[in-house]
Amino acid sequence: MLSLRSTLARRVLAAAAIALAPAATFAHFPWLTTDQDGHALMFFSEGIGERDYHTPECVAQAKVTTTGDAAQAVAMKPLEKEGFTGLRSDNKVGDAGLASTIEYGVYHGTMLRYEALHAALGDKAPKPSGDKQQTIAAQPWVDGDFLRLLVTWQGEPLPGAEVTMTDSRGEAVSASTNKRGVAKFPLPAEGEVGLMAGHTVKDTKGKFKDDDYTSESYYLTLTTSYAPQSKGSGATAESSYPELPAAIASFGAAVSDGWVYVYSGHTGTEHEHSRENLSKHFCRLKIDGGSEWESLPMQTTLQGLPLVEHGGKLYRIGGVHSRNAADEEEDMHSTDEFACFDPATGEWTALTPLPTPRSSHDAVVIGDTIFVVGGWQLAGESPGEWTDAGLSFDLNHPEAGWKPIAEPPFKRRALATAQLDGKVVVLGGMQEEQGVTNRVDAYDPSTDTWSELPALPGKPFSWFGVSAWNMGGVLYASGMQDDVYALGPGAEKWTKVGKVGAPRFFHRLLPAGDNSLLVVAGASTENGHVGTVEKIELDRQ
Repeated sequence: MLSLRSTLARRVLAAAAIALAPAATFAHFPWLTTDQDGHALMFFSEGIGERDYHTPECVAQAKVTTTGDAAQAVAMKPLEKEGFTGLRSDNKVGDAGLASTIEYGVYHGTMLRYEALHAALGDKAPKPSGDKQQTIAAQPWVDGDFLRLLVTWQGEPLPGAEVTMTDSRGEAVSASTNKRGVAKFPLPAEGEVGLMAGHTVKDTKGKFKDDDYTSESYYLTLTTSYAPQSKGSGATAESSYPELPAAIASFGAAVSDGWVYVYSGHTGTEHEHSRENLSKHFCRLKIDGGSEWESLPMQTTLQGLPLVEHGGKLYRIGGVHSRNAADEEEDMHSTDEFACFDPATGEWTALTPLPTPRSSHDAVVIGDTIFVVGGWQLAGESPGEWTDAGLSFDLNHPEAGWKPIAEPPFKRRALATAQLDGKVVVLGGMQEEQGVTNRVDAYDPSTDTWSELPALPGKPFSWFGVSAWNMGGVLYASGMQDDVYALGPGAEKWTKVGKVGAPRFFHRLLPAGDNSLLVVAGASTENGHVGTVEKIELDRQ
């Protein structure tokens, strides 16, 4: 007798199959997996939980191969025993991947074609093969708290495909692939997992044996195995870039014309400040294919400064400089310096200084205007004077100098400034009172007014030394935790979209391509300052 849970799972699978195409009312599919001894198994069923349905001739005669560069045929023989009807291999296949392509025949005017797969869970996002000879294919992987499946058609991402996942307890859940062909599921129960997807090609007339058809339906089944220890901690992160000349935090960084630029920053041990603890490097790296950091003309050694890009030029704004030696009492002074670096000439040009010295602030360019928000002024023994002044600088009219904007409704430092929907967005940071906050505020230049956006998720302290970037109209934020969050225009909450392999704060989040970000340097709570650069792929559904 079927359990209620198994019955519900079957109903979900059947409903999902019906949604895939009218022909799928048959709702039985070939599945490939392995037994506990490592033998390959093939059976025909509605799902992975029941394996005693009769074996159609096309499945009984199916060819099974291992996957990979050295694919080999797997000899299969019929097997009938209590609870199982299907095929089993004489030889063990171990943990090899398996595949089988099956032509079922014409059903209600559509040609049914099956792709049965068995594969291990990956630990990073796969890339589409680009193979036009491939029909429907899929690759699963674990990404933090989710199991994801990339579904492709003719080697390219297949958006809008309905995918059903069933775990070892018989729990079934369905999801649609996003525009990148990725379906996302919560982590399943430990044990075997079955995934099913389909794609119908309409208006494709043909004949199979003696039957005519007017459409083709392709169904993919995939089995894999999930164990808690296989859960990734940053599976989408790549660390193929060379390390910076020094491990740094609280520095300036920007991207321009395919290069990432990094200016100075704090080195050494946290809370130790001196001339020796400031990086003497201004350098850049080619994002695609760069093998080493190129040294550039350096000016004042600083920390707590932003570096922004406009029109192919770099602008550094403020920051703090330590005048004392390592064995002397700290003597830190914020600066009002504002300077432009032109990569074409390799030269710096001094610009109109800030109205008052400022550090631990951030800046963003919207259109042709630089906006500066947050921070404080350090001056030797002074405890630091927090600022509530926001500033703007029109790069088309530099003679006008710095102009005030509407007073922000906060005093914060160690924050992030980015843009969303044409507005200046200020995220997280340390408050003059009440400690670290996860609050998010927005300034509208068109109305000179401030408003509040959805707060960053999680504990406020996670958003000390936060970094943010807008890409493709979506705002991305990264704090101390390994999750990367996104907020689109008008969204009511932030969404997890990626993972940082080595979490850090006082880092920089920068664009690396249409769907990826760079996570540059920063401070790790476990390992101190780091000089690594990661590239993370984003789930932008």
